[in-house]
Order: sequence, then C-alpha cells, then structure tokens
Amino acid sequence: MEDNDKLEPGDLVVVLDAVDCVLVNLRPGDICIVAEVYHLRTERQQVIVDGILLFDLRVATTYGKEVDVWYHEIKKL
Repeated sequence: MEDNDKLEPGDLVVVLDAVDCVLVNLRPGDICIVAEVYHLRTERQQVIVDGILLFDLRVATTYGKEVDVWYHEIKKL
C-alpha cells in the first residue's frame, strides 16, 4: 500500500486482517498506534533472520499490548 510507505511512530492505523499472536489478538477494525517501523538496522534482532526482515513494524493496541505486523495487515488512518 502506498500510504504505508510513509508510516512513522505515532501514526494511527486500522487493522485489516486478523492477527493472532500468543498474547495479543487483533481483529479487523481495531485501531492501533505505530510504535516502531523496522528496517535492516533495527535494534530488535528477533525480527531479522539471515538478513531478511520478518516483520515490517510494531503496533501498540489501545489496551497497551504490542505486536509485530506486516504492512498488508494494516492501513494508515
């Protein structure tokens, strides 16, 4: 998505696809805030395996949980 190229920490996004993680479940329509946009120089090495970025960004939910997502799962508001 073109709008996602311009995402920055603090931006509001809406969840497009359900995201199921161990401790966090996001439903389509949930509103989140971008906590971090990953790149290959990120400090979070768990999102990079063999030089490949596993996730695009981390979002925070309205109830204080954080989860890693891909651009296609969210849309900038």
